[in-house]
Amino acid sequence: MGDAMLFIVLPLFWQDFGLTEIWQIGVLLSINRFIRLPLNPLVGFFYKHFQLRTGVFIALILAVITTLSYGIFEGFWMLVIMRALWGVA
Repeated sequence: MGDAMLFIVLPLFWQDFGLTEIWQIGVLLSINRFIRLPLNPLVGFFYKHFQLRTGVFIALILAVITTLSYGIFEGFWMLVIMRALWGVA
């Protein structure tokens, strides 16, 4: 729900997130997909060695941390890091 919220709120209230340029919205909304593409083979390798439950638990923890960070942090680079972490989750 936090990730989907960004698609609605970020284009309207981008300055409240500490962004300075409008292009930063596009970068923030797309960075997680650029992270997922190269990580897909690594995730497959991970699941060959670990249980599904372990992977889901790690993803859940990362999703909670990143969703909370959208309300705590502001500024482009911190949000880029959190969106990239969301892509890992």
